[in-house]
Amino acid sequence: MSSDNKRSYFRLMLPVPLSGTLKIIGLNNKKIDSKLAVVLIHDLGAGGMRIHAKHNFPIHPDLLLEFRFRLFHTEHKHLGTIVRKSSHTDTIYEYGIVFSHDENERQSLLHHLNMLDLKLRSANRLSSCSFCTDEELESFYSPSSPTASSGNASA
Repeated sequence: MSSDNKRSYFRLMLPVPLSGTLKIIGLNNKKIDSKLAVVLIHDLGAGGMRIHAKHNFPIHPDLLLEFRFRLFHTEHKHLGTIVRKSSHTDTIYEYGIVFSHDENERQSLLHHLNMLDLKLRSANRLSSCSFCTDEELESFYSPSSPTASSGNASA
């Protein structure tokens, strides 16, 4: 582990990204109810994740985000904040997210991640999880695709 890697939990690198949604739910301790944005989850751990999104969000400790995705037919909803940001392309941003949840939520996610790690040894995608289809990946990464929250983000 490199000296600039501050992760406390194992991170599962996904062979195919999970499709999920992001919603702004708070800023500076004020409740906000934003529209959903599609995100692609490239790696996932009990403490956070790395995502791609078409929206340019600021790194702000008081910007609270809600993320949803599906693992083994179970919708996961996690709150988090952006701790790292870079440009993946001119229209796609990569974010490092740290979760802010309690130990029970962390343990539940860790249990599902361990199961996922085992299952992914024999298949790149599982129908019980919200893995992106080839069409969703092509649409998301296509330079001409709209910024709208299209794609399979249902959990």
